[in-house]
Amino acid sequence: MSAQRTRKTAEALRCSTCKERKIKCDGTRPVCHNCQKAHRECRAGHAFELSWPKPKSRRALEGPKDDRNYLMAQSRMHSRFRHKGGNSYYFVNVISEQVAAHHLLPYVSTSQVYHEASNSLPQLDNEPQQFRDLLLRMSLYDNTASSKAVLYSLFCLSALRRYGNVQECAHFKVLALQSLQQAAKTEGIGAARILQHMAAGLLLCRAEISLGDDSSVFWALYICSLRTVCSHSLNEKFKRGEVIDGDATILYRYLHYHDILAQFSVSHWQRPSDMVHKLSMTFKGETVEFKCTNHFDRFYYCGWGDYLQYEIHILSLVLKASKEAQLDLAVHPGPSRAENINRLEADINEFLKNSKLACADISSVDEKDPAAAADAGLRLQRYLFMASTWIYFQRTCRHLTGPSAAVDALFDEIFAMSCDMQRLDVRITPFSLFLIGAEANTDARRRAVLDVIHSRPELMPVASKALELRGDKSTPSYVDCLVAAVWAQDDLHDDSDGYLDYVTKMQYVISARAVLPALV
Repeated sequence: MSAQRTRKTAEALRCSTCKERKIKCDGTRPVCHNCQKAHRECRAGHAFELSWPKPKSRRALEGPKDDRNYLMAQSRMHSRFRHKGGNSYYFVNVISEQVAAHHLLPYVSTSQVYHEASNSLPQLDNEPQQFRDLLLRMSLYDNTASSKAVLYSLFCLSALRRYGNVQECAHFKVLALQSLQQAAKTEGIGAARILQHMAAGLLLCRAEISLGDDSSVFWALYICSLRTVCSHSLNEKFKRGEVIDGDATILYRYLHYHDILAQFSVSHWQRPSDMVHKLSMTFKGETVEFKCTNHFDRFYYCGWGDYLQYEIHILSLVLKASKEAQLDLAVHPGPSRAENINRLEADINEFLKNSKLACADISSVDEKDPAAAADAGLRLQRYLFMASTWIYFQRTCRHLTGPSAAVDALFDEIFAMSCDMQRLDVRITPFSLFLIGAEANTDARRRAVLDVIHSRPELMPVASKALELRGDKSTPSYVDCLVAAVWAQDDLHDDSDGYLDYVTKMQYVISARAVLPALV
C-alpha cells in the first residue's frame, strides 16, 4: 500500500518537460536537475494545461483543402463567413457593437417563414396546406437535380417573400434553371420527375410575378413550358379516359388556374386574330415567341374536382366564347353558337345563385373558430370569383356596355360584405377584385374598392414592400393600377358618341402595362 502511494507521489512530482522528453525526473522543485542542465523550462506535472495535437497527429483539425463555393449568395441583412482555401478563416460580427446590433434584428423562426411562404400561393383547395406540404416533400425527396430544382425555386420565392432581396432571388433562379437543364439531360422523364418539373416551374413563375415590372423573364413562358410538359404526360391519360389523382391532381389544378388566367391577360394584351397561327408577344422591347400550341383549347377537363376547379372551367368556356365572338364580330351568330351561349349563361346564373346562397350566413360566422372562418372564407371567395365571371360574360359575350342596373346591384351586394371579408381575412383573387372593382362608377364605390385593395397584403408586389421598408416609394399593385386606368377611361370618354366598348377598354388598359399583368 505504501509502495503504491510512493509511486503516485513520484508521478505527481515528475515535471511535464521530462515527461515529454521521456526521461526520469528527480522531482526537485522549483527546477529539476534535468531541466537545469538542459536550460529548459521546468513545468510542474500537476499544473493544468491544454493539450494541443501535433501538426501530423490524427487528432488535428484539418482545414479545407480546396476552394468551396457556397450556394447561398451574400445577404444584405446577415453577414456570413466564407472559406477561401487552405487554413484561412474569416469571421465577422465579432466586435461587441456588431453583436449588439445583430440581436436587434427581427427574429424570424422557421415556423413563420414556413407559414408565410404558403400564404403567398393561391388558395385553391379546402386544405391550403396540401400544396405547401407537397412542395416541401418534392424538394427534399432525394438528391437528384429535379429535387434540387424544386428546392432552389422555393429559396427563390422565399428570398422575395421575406426580405424582398432581388439579388438572392436571381441567384437561386439561375441555380433552379441549371438544375432543370441538368435533369432534362441526365434523368429520365418519369412521372415523378415531370411532377417535380411542374412544381419548380410554378414556383419560378410565382417569383417572376412577385417581381412585378422588375421581372427579367416573361412569366407566361413558364406556363407555356409547363403546358408542353403536361401535354406529353397528363393529357395522354385524359385521352384514354383515365383519372389523375394524388399529387398530380394538386399540380394540375394549380397549372390549370395559372394558365386560364394567363389566357385572360393575353387575350386583352393582343387581339385574338393575331394569335390564330402563332403567339408572339413583346417583352421589354424584345419579341418573345411561344412554342406551345392550341391557344384556344388548352386543357382537357377532368371532372368537377375540388374547390375552384369548376369555376376555372366556367371561366375557360367564357374566354373561349369571348374570343370566338371577337373573331367573327361581323358575322351574325348561327343557331348552334346562340344555343351554346344560352346554355353557358344558364350554367353561370345557376352556379352564381348557389354560391350566393352559400354565403347567406357569413355574418354569423365566428372568426375565432379557425375551421369555420376558413370554410366561410372559401365560400365567399368562390362567390366573388363567379360574380366576376358573370360580369365578364355579360360584358363580352352579351356585349353589355355602359351602366347596368344588374351589375350595380351585384356590386352593392358584394361590398355590403366588405366588413365580413376583413373580419374573416378572406383571400380575394386579383382577377375577381379587378373585374368587380372596374364596375365602380361613383366615388363612394371607388373608395370602397380602394379600401379593400389596400387592406390585402397579398395583392402588393413583394419587392415594393421591401422598398417601402427602406424608405423608398412603394409601387402600386397590378390591381390598383389596372382599376385606376379603367376608371380614367370611363371618366375621359364622351358618352354622347356612345359607350366605350368593354373589350376595347380592357385592351387599352392591359396593353398599356410594360409587363403582362398577372391577375393570379
